[in-house]
Parts: sequence; C-alpha cells; structure tokens
Amino acid sequence: MEIHVNRFFSEPKGWDTARTFIIGTAAFFALYLYFELVYGTGSYDIVILGASSGTAAIAELLPKNQRKLAVGLRVAAIAMPAIMILNALWILLS
Repeated sequence: MEIHVNRFFSEPKGWDTARTFIIGTAAFFALYLYFELVYGTGSYDIVILGASSGTAAIAELLPKNQRKLAVGLRVAAIAMPAIMILNALWILLS
C-alpha cells in the first residue's frame, strides 16, 4: 500500500469524491439513529465517524482555490477517528 502525500495536499476534487463521503456520513448517522431508537444503545463513536466523513465531504466540495482549507479539513477528518482510537487504547491500558 502506497501513501500518496501529493493527493492529500491537492486541491478539492469535487462532487465525484465527496459523494462517497456523503453516503458514508448518512450511513453512520443512520446506524446511530437505528441503535439509539431501537435498542437505546447508540454509540458516540459512530457519531464521531460520521462527523469525520462529513468533514472530508466538505473538504472535497470546496472551490478549487481553497486548497489550504481543504487540507485543514482533511487533517481534522483524520484526527477525529485517530483521537477516538487513542482514547480507546488509553482506556484499555488503564
């Protein structure tokens, strides 16, 4: 698996890429609502994943000249689940 740093710092790609993130966001929030309404056990981790996916979608929907803001939103979209995983590891190891 290769990491393409130049894609991370590229300009926003538009609707074609954002569509996947929007569908993912809707799926995560639908899962949360289902488990919260049916079982009363909705997990905030699913909300964090949905927010992360939504942030990535916003980054891709920005105008082409908003490259720096798109990079910032991409970093935030990666940081949200990373912090969630680090928090889970901290709880596990404590």
